[in-house]
Amino acid sequence: MKALRWIPALLLLPACSKDAPVPAPAPLPAAAPASQPATTPSGAAPLSPEDALTQELLAQSFGPGTVADLGLPESFVRRVRDRVLRTRYFETQRVIVPDGASEPVAASSTASSTAPDQRPPLEIVRFAANLARGAFLPQLAESWPPARGYRAVRDFENPRPSAAGYQPEGPQALLVARGLSREGLLLTSARVAASLREQRLPVTLENLGRSGLPIDWLGCFRAPAPLPQWLEQRLAAGLSPEQLKPELDALAFAYQPTSKGLRLCTDSGEEAIGGLRGQLSRGDPWYQPGDGGNVELLRALIAVAGELPITITLPAAQLETFQRTASTWTWPEGARLRVLTTDLPVAQWAQDNGKAARDDNGPLLLVPRFASRSELGSMLVPGETYVVEEYAAAGMRVLVSPLSFQGGNLICVRQPGTGERLLLVGEAELHRNTSLGLTREQVLSAFRSEFGVERCVVLPAVGFHIDTEVSVRAVGDTLVAFVNDMQAGAEHIVRAGLAALQRGGRLDPQLGAQLQQLWRERKLTEFLGRLEPLLEQGATAPGQFPEALARLFREHPGDHGPGNLLTFLAALDFVTGVSGGGENPSLDPATSAYLKGFLRRELDRLSFIKGLEKLGMRIVPIPGFPEEALGIAPLNAIHTPKASFLSGHGGLYRALDEDSRARVQAACGPQIGVFSLPTAESQRRGGGVRCSFGIENRAP
Repeated sequence: MKALRWIPALLLLPACSKDAPVPAPAPLPAAAPASQPATTPSGAAPLSPEDALTQELLAQSFGPGTVADLGLPESFVRRVRDRVLRTRYFETQRVIVPDGASEPVAASSTASSTAPDQRPPLEIVRFAANLARGAFLPQLAESWPPARGYRAVRDFENPRPSAAGYQPEGPQALLVARGLSREGLLLTSARVAASLREQRLPVTLENLGRSGLPIDWLGCFRAPAPLPQWLEQRLAAGLSPEQLKPELDALAFAYQPTSKGLRLCTDSGEEAIGGLRGQLSRGDPWYQPGDGGNVELLRALIAVAGELPITITLPAAQLETFQRTASTWTWPEGARLRVLTTDLPVAQWAQDNGKAARDDNGPLLLVPRFASRSELGSMLVPGETYVVEEYAAAGMRVLVSPLSFQGGNLICVRQPGTGERLLLVGEAELHRNTSLGLTREQVLSAFRSEFGVERCVVLPAVGFHIDTEVSVRAVGDTLVAFVNDMQAGAEHIVRAGLAALQRGGRLDPQLGAQLQQLWRERKLTEFLGRLEPLLEQGATAPGQFPEALARLFREHPGDHGPGNLLTFLAALDFVTGVSGGGENPSLDPATSAYLKGFLRRELDRLSFIKGLEKLGMRIVPIPGFPEEALGIAPLNAIHTPKASFLSGHGGLYRALDEDSRARVQAACGPQIGVFSLPTAESQRRGGGVRCSFGIENRAP
């Protein structure tokens, strides 16, 4: 079908940013060459792209075992696979060819009206060298922890917890890697104990930990004696692990929260907060002023929420650069910014390495067993894991949970009428903890107790994290759930892209009007057939497009043309996919699989929204296009009693921002200030406002 001919070979990779946008946060395996379709071991019929990628993902090493050993549900693996499939398709099939043209330098007046020599109101808390950490941290890499039960031990933890070692030892390590998720923590512990006895080694907590077991969870099971001792006694009585299983299954599970009275701060806007906590990976804009990267997002946030105290963490080597940058900003009266320096690399995503909470002793930051990335398991991020030591040294109360979690996949809300506290949980967080050998019921019981909620609701992984798919705010006596209307988002993007082509002279007004009409009438075949030559104009080879085309998709120096063009093409693909374009028999298998993935995701999104409706929430669709690093996700938002801060894009796609902001404002009422903050470059790196800032609860 000629109208779809450009789709397999058009995606463009950003080329002209001085720091090119990175992929979405999920680590992706290297792609196999497109010309080498995977086959079954017998050499029979080639596997479909979907099945081949599923096999590849499940075969990834995970310590001594593989991802398949995690026992993840097929539906969840399918959703993750579709995300990887779409990302790979874009990365491998569409390329921008740089033309060497220099980018214009933004004038200083675009950054601020403040004199450059003004001293910004910063409170700087300088890093104090941690010699103990410096001895072992360089040995840790961003990778899957070889020990399934690995738990980082930070220097502020007192008393020090029992924790599995980083490197599992002995033949027991394979028992844990392959059996923990499928057979559960207790039966696997019994098998490890039996193996230790065969080696004439004592069954102690330390020896169980050396196998990679998450030994900090063993105390949650009520055995007649301490579990290691009881296991050894029962095995010594002649029982095999299989014979012991009925007794193991009968042990009660009783999780005790990390601290008495522990409860997460809510995300639904009704609770007063003491401030915000963010992280800067650098001290100046990623691209240019106005790019929506982490520094520019901070500047915009200070401008509209200057009364909120903000704490940021920054690599010490970037402090001088940041001070120069901040000296060019306009600072509102009373603005306060505390800067914690560190010797660690810092990622922008402060939401994921800790959640604001309270207990009977006051405010605190609750952090997971270690900071992680990925969905298919938990990939250790050492810098994010240990930067919380700087928070503790700066005076924050920091508590470590035995649970594994990423904050972007947890949304705590309170029903205004009943006061019931709910925890919305992205399904990856459930599976992240069943991989520790816990059952679904045990994980949800621990979540309820640890996070201080009455009910947990597990939502399908429509996006990498649920905070790009839903934002909940208490309005009057009800909870309003803002959800994505992808079709409306795509409409805004396509219209803006066509206007950019026309302004740039690539599209004459008459043809532009015809294309707009065809688009409105959903005559996609004819629409794409007329658009294709315009996009191919100047291409040096199939699938390679000049950077000059991308420059048509920018409106000011901080507006990233390649990124905007990527978003435009993704919107076209989305509409084609949900219209059934993947069923076209003339398409190659890779393109067909790619397009079908859009429709599968929309069906998942419908299920996601129905789940929210069943909770009694009022559903308000807003234009959004959360397509990982290629999209626009306004719902990655923070709500306070007086304001809502949405993730805007700005530049070419500012009409989408304004439509989203207006719809949220209408639902919230005039008493709430609704702001769309610039996050374009942040979103190209996989996040927005909520990903970048967490609540810092210093309120009394």
